[in-house]
Amino acid sequence: MKKQKRPILIEKKDILKKFEYDKKNGTLIYKIPPKNFKSLLNKPVTSINKGYLETHIMGRAYKIHRLVWFLENDSWPKHQIDHINGIKTDNRIENLRDVTNGENQRNKEVNRNGKPPGIRKTKNGKKWSACIKANGKFIHIGTFENQEMASLAYKNKCKEYGI
Repeated sequence: MKKQKRPILIEKKDILKKFEYDKKNGTLIYKIPPKNFKSLLNKPVTSINKGYLETHIMGRAYKIHRLVWFLENDSWPKHQIDHINGIKTDNRIENLRDVTNGENQRNKEVNRNGKPPGIRKTKNGKKWSACIKANGKFIHIGTFENQEMASLAYKNKCKEYGI
C-alpha cells in the first residue's frame, strides 16, 4: 500500500519568516538558521538530498525548487518540477516547469538501466527498438542497427510530438 504524504500546511509567510528569497539566483537565504547552525545566518541553503537542495520547515522536508515554485506562483505545483537545463541545484524560476512524471522521465539523459529513454534491445539482443508514448498511446518508432540510431529516432519523434 502506498504511503500517504502529509498534507502541505505551510504558507508563504512561513517560508519568508525563515528565508529571504533571492529571485535572481533562485536561492533561499537563511534569516533564521537551524538550531546549532548560527553560522548559516544570511547564507543560502546548501543541504543536498539526492542531488536536490532541501530544507526543513515546521518539521517537514521541502525541496527548494518546490518552495521557489510556490513563492513565484502562489500555488503548489500540480505535478513534478523539472529542471529544464538538467542542473538539479539551479532553482531560478525560468529553469523550472511543472510537468507530469512521463514528461519528466523523457527529459532524462539516461534511465536507471544506463540507457537513453525510449529505447531497448530487441528480444534477440542484436538490434535496438525505439518507442514513445504520445497522446496516451504507445507508438513503435522502429528497429535500428545500433543504440545511437534508435536514440536519435526517439529524440526526433519527441520533437515531432512536442514532447
